[in-house]
Amino acid sequence: MEVDIGICPVQPLKSASVSRLGESTVHFVPPPALIEAHFPVSETTFTFDTVLPANAGPSEIHASMLQDSAQSFLNNNQNTVVFAYGQNDLPKRSNLFGAVDEVGVGQPSTRGIVGQVLFDVFKLKSAEVALTMSAYGLGATETVTDLIAPHNTAAVISEQIKEGPSITDLSRLEVTDYEGAITLLHKIAANGETLALDPPRPPLPSYVPIHFILTITKYANAEAAESGTESNSLTFVALADCQRPPLCGIDLDQLAKYEKTLKSHTALAAVLTAIRSNRLRLPFTKSKLTGLLRRAYNQEKPFPEGIQPTRTVLLVFVSLADAHAEETYHTLMLAKRLQASPLGGGPTTCRELGVEKWRLEQDMGELKNELAIAKAVHDYKPCIFDQAKPVLNIHEEESKRIAIIQKRREDARLKAQNEMRVQAQQEAAVIIQQEECKSDSTLKELEEKLKAKLVLNAELSAERDRKVKEFDKQLEKIRKKKQEEENRALELKEEVRVLEEELAGRTAAIEQARHQLELLNQDHLQGRELILQGREETKEKRKAIFEKRRAQREQWLKEIEDANKRVLEQVKFLIQERTAAGLPARPDDFTQKEVQKDIESIQKFLPKLIELDDPKQEGAASKHLRVQLEEYFETEKLHFQRKLQEEEKRKVELEKAAEQYKSRIADHQTRIKQDQLQEAMKKERHLEGLVEQVIQYLEHGCRMTKIPSKGNARKRYFFISEDRKKFYSCEMDDSGVPVNRKRPTTTVYFKDIKRVILGQFTTTFENFLKPSKRDRAIPEDKEQDGAYNPNPTQAITPQNLSKYFYRSFSFELNKGKTLDVVTETDSDFEAWTVALKRLLGTKSRWEREQAAKAGNFCEAFTKIEWGDVAVLGSKPGVEQLKMDEALLCSQHHIAPTQYLTAKQEILQKAQTAYVTVYDVRTLSSLDLPRSQEVYEYFLSQRMFPSPSEIADKL
Repeated sequence: MEVDIGICPVQPLKSASVSRLGESTVHFVPPPALIEAHFPVSETTFTFDTVLPANAGPSEIHASMLQDSAQSFLNNNQNTVVFAYGQNDLPKRSNLFGAVDEVGVGQPSTRGIVGQVLFDVFKLKSAEVALTMSAYGLGATETVTDLIAPHNTAAVISEQIKEGPSITDLSRLEVTDYEGAITLLHKIAANGETLALDPPRPPLPSYVPIHFILTITKYANAEAAESGTESNSLTFVALADCQRPPLCGIDLDQLAKYEKTLKSHTALAAVLTAIRSNRLRLPFTKSKLTGLLRRAYNQEKPFPEGIQPTRTVLLVFVSLADAHAEETYHTLMLAKRLQASPLGGGPTTCRELGVEKWRLEQDMGELKNELAIAKAVHDYKPCIFDQAKPVLNIHEEESKRIAIIQKRREDARLKAQNEMRVQAQQEAAVIIQQEECKSDSTLKELEEKLKAKLVLNAELSAERDRKVKEFDKQLEKIRKKKQEEENRALELKEEVRVLEEELAGRTAAIEQARHQLELLNQDHLQGRELILQGREETKEKRKAIFEKRRAQREQWLKEIEDANKRVLEQVKFLIQERTAAGLPARPDDFTQKEVQKDIESIQKFLPKLIELDDPKQEGAASKHLRVQLEEYFETEKLHFQRKLQEEEKRKVELEKAAEQYKSRIADHQTRIKQDQLQEAMKKERHLEGLVEQVIQYLEHGCRMTKIPSKGNARKRYFFISEDRKKFYSCEMDDSGVPVNRKRPTTTVYFKDIKRVILGQFTTTFENFLKPSKRDRAIPEDKEQDGAYNPNPTQAITPQNLSKYFYRSFSFELNKGKTLDVVTETDSDFEAWTVALKRLLGTKSRWEREQAAKAGNFCEAFTKIEWGDVAVLGSKPGVEQLKMDEALLCSQHHIAPTQYLTAKQEILQKAQTAYVTVYDVRTLSSLDLPRSQEVYEYFLSQRMFPSPSEIADKL
C-alpha cells in the first residue's frame, strides 16, 4: 500500500503569508502580526511529494493525483481512498464532490474530483460490470446521516466484535450511466451542503464537525451485485474541519465537538503513518471513522481474491491568507510528519504543541484584558455621583476634573523624576567615592586614562582600517590574478585542444601523404615495369616485322632476278629465230647487249631502292619532344624533392607534438587507473560494510523453518546475540511476531559448530523426505537451478521440500547432532551464509594463500560447504565449459548458463575497470558466497588482476 500526499494552496486576494517556491516545496513566512506577538516559529520550508498550483481546480487535481485511478479501479481491482483535509473556509468539499449554486437547489456548477473520476470510469467500464453509490455523513457524536435519503433514520453504526463497525440500512443505489451518476452526485453534494450549514454564532466563526464519505462499489456482474459480492471500491472522504475553536474554546458545545473531531483526525493520521511505514498491522480501532474504512483497506475477512493493495491519496488544503497563517502551519506540519514515515508509532496529535501553547497564552491574555475592561466598566462611578448640588453642564464639569487629574498626575510625575534624579546623583557620588578608595585612583584620573585609551583606540582603528584597505587591495589583486590565471588556463586548454586537433589533422595529412608516396612509388615501379615490358614487346614485334620484310624483299629480288633471266632467254630465243629465218635486224629492236645492260643497271640500283635495314636516324620533331619531356620530368623531380623536405620537417615537428600528447595521454590514463583502483577499493570497503549490515539484520532476526526428523516442520524466529557468539530461536505468534525474545527456546554457540552443510544432505532431511519416497533431495526447479527466486517459502512438506533445495542448510554440532533449517527467502539464505563466514572465521583457499604470502597463517576454522557436488549432466551450456570450470560449477552448484553469462559480463567489464567481488555479485545472478568463489577462480586463472594486490604494490 502507498500514500500520496498533495498540497493544494488557496490564494487570497490580499497579501499572503505562505508562498509556493517550486513543484515540491512550500515556504512558510509568518505575517508581521504574529511576529510582533512572538510567534514561536520563523521562516520554514516544507518539502512534499506534490505541490499543486495556487487555486488549483478539480481538473488540475485529478490530472496530477488521480489520472489513472479509474483504470486501476476497473482493470487491476485496486481500492483507492481519497481524503480531503483542511479548515472550514477552504473548498475541500466543493473540490471533492462539486460546488452547488445558491440559487438552484441541487444544481452543481462544477463536477468536482468525483465527477472527473466517474467520467473516466464510465468511459472505460464494460457492460457486465455493475456499480453502486452510497454516501453518508459521520458527525462528532458518531451519528450517521444518509446523504442519498436524508430522512432515512434506520442507518446506524453496528458494532461487531471480529469485523469492526459497519453501517446498516444505508441507501445504496446502482448507477448504469454517467448522467445518472452525476445526477446522484449532485443530490449528494446538495444534501451535504445542507447538513454542513452551521447556525451563525457571532462573533465566533462557523465550524463543521462532520465527515462526508462517498463510496463507489464495483461488482463483477449483476448476480454479484444482487448477492453483495463486491470486487473493489473507490472511497472519497471530506474530513471535518480541523481549526481549533477561538478563545480557549469559549463555546463549550463547539469545544466538545472539536475534541472528538481531533481524536478521529489523530486516529486517521496514525493509520496513514502505519501505511507509509509498511507496518503489518494498521490501527483501525482508534476511532469510528477508521473502523468504517477497514473494508476499503482489505482488512475485513473474507476479502475478494486477486485484489491489489489499496492506494491512498491525501489532499491537504492550506490557506495562503495572513489571517489563517497559524492554522496553515499546523496543517503543513501534520503533512510533513505523515510524509516523513517514522519507524515508530503514529503522531499522538494533529497539532503542533509549541504553537498550541503559544495560542493558549495569547487567548488567556486576551480574555484577561476583556475581563479587566468589563470589571472597570462595572465598577465605574461618575465623579458627580455623591454630590448633593445638581450639575447643570456635565461635560464641562468632567473636562475640569479631567484637567485637574491630568495636572496632578503630571506634577507627581515631575516630582518623582526630580527625586529619582537627586537620589541617583547621591548614590552615584557614594559609589564613586567607594570605588576611588578601593582602586586608589580618582574619577578624573580614570577619565584621563579613558581619553588616552580612546585616542589610542582611534589610532588603532585608523591603522586597522588602513591595513584592511591594503588587504582588500591585495585581495583584489589576488582575485584578479586568479581570474587571469583561470582565463589563461582556459586559453591554454583551448590552445592545447586546437593543437591536438591540428596535430590530428597533420598526422592524418602525413599519413595520407605517406600513403600517396607509397602509391606513387608503386605506380613508378609498375610504370617502369610496363615500359620495360613494352620495350621488349616492341623489339620483338619490330624484329618480327623486320624479318618478315627482309624475307619479302629477298623474295622480291629473287623474283626480279628470275624475271631478268627469263627475259634474256626470250631475247636469245627471238634472235635465234630471226637468224634462222634470215630476217634482217631492225634498228628499233632490243639487242641482247642492251637487255643485258638494263638488267645490270637494275641489279645495281634496285638493292639500294629496296633496302633491307630501317633508317637509324630519328626525326627533328621526335628529338624536340624528347628534350621537352626530359625538362618537364626534371622540374617535377625538383618540386617533389622540395615538398618532400618540407613534409619531413613537418613530420619532425608533429612527432615532437605527438610525443608530448602521448605523455599527457599516459598521465591521463594513469590518473584514470588510479581513480578506478580507488573506486574498486571503495567497493571492497563497501562490501565489508555490507557484511556488517547483514549481521546487524540477523541480530534483529528473521523467520526460518526448522526441519525435524519426525513430525511436521514448524517456523521459528532465529536471531544472533548482541555479543555475536551465539544465535537463538524462539516461537512466533500467528502474525509472525517473535514471542519472548529474552527467553529463547534454542541456543547454539558458534564455537560448537563443526561444519555448515549447504543443501539438503543430512540424515534429518532424508528422514523428513521418506513420506515422499525419495532417498535424497534433488532440486526440482531445473529452470533456474539455484538462481534468484522471488517467491517466499510456503509451508514445508515432504512433497515440496525439494523445491527449496537452495534455501536449506544444516549446522553440524558436537556428537553428530544437526540443526536443519530452510530460510524464508533467497536473500535470507545469502545473509546467513555471508554472516556465518564472518562469524566462524571461514577462509577460502585463495584467502589462505594471500594470508600466507603476507606471513599470516590461518588457524583452524569451520568449513562452509555443499554436502555433495551437483550433477551437471546435460544441462544447457555444459559443453562450453572447460574441465576446471565444470569442476567449479559442480562443487559450488552453479548452473553453466549462469557461469557463462557472468564470465562474459565480468571479462567485458575487466577491459575498462578493475573488477571486485561486488562487481561479480551485481553483474551476475549469483549470491555473494558463489560470487566469491567465481571471483577467486578468475584471479587464479590470471584473467584480471586483483585491486588489493595492485594497491599493495603501489
